[in-house]
Amino acid sequence: MMKLLFTLKSTDVSQTAKKLNYKTYKSRKAARAIIYDGSRIALIHVSAHKYYMLPGGGIDDNSIKQGLKREVREELGAEVEIKDEIGKAILYFDRWATKQTDYCYIVKLISMSSINNISAFEKEEGHEIFWADDIEHAIRVVKSSNPSGDDGKIVRMRDLLFLQEAKKTHKLYAG
Repeated sequence: MMKLLFTLKSTDVSQTAKKLNYKTYKSRKAARAIIYDGSRIALIHVSAHKYYMLPGGGIDDNSIKQGLKREVREELGAEVEIKDEIGKAILYFDRWATKQTDYCYIVKLISMSSINNISAFEKEEGHEIFWADDIEHAIRVVKSSNPSGDDGKIVRMRDLLFLQEAKKTHKLYAG
């Protein structure tokens, strides 16, 4: 059982957000990857909303790890090896009326092709792969982004907390 690290709601990232009835929100599972290649860390730049996030996404697969590998293959065109758990987070997205449980892993890049298969929504949002020099750089990039909406602010906080947890508790596997 993966350790719950934190829970985030719009009220945690915005002073103008309203408290809502979260009991009516539909549940969704998602997985996130801190992908490393040597010391480099992969991020996704969401240019339409001015923030960076960890690769991954919603999963319907029976296996969270298999779902994460599929998401990484779609978003980055990459094959990866899952090395370790970071932890999980519960996020409440008001825009979608969704309670999302995100599972985060440290993942090593095995190979990468120039072909990815991002969705029309991800294209519209301006998803682009960005490689930070190391975990410190990834933390700075995520922290300095300025998301335009509450969803982006929640994602930014989630990924910042996941990266800080990885830095604090795990050694990234070089080579």
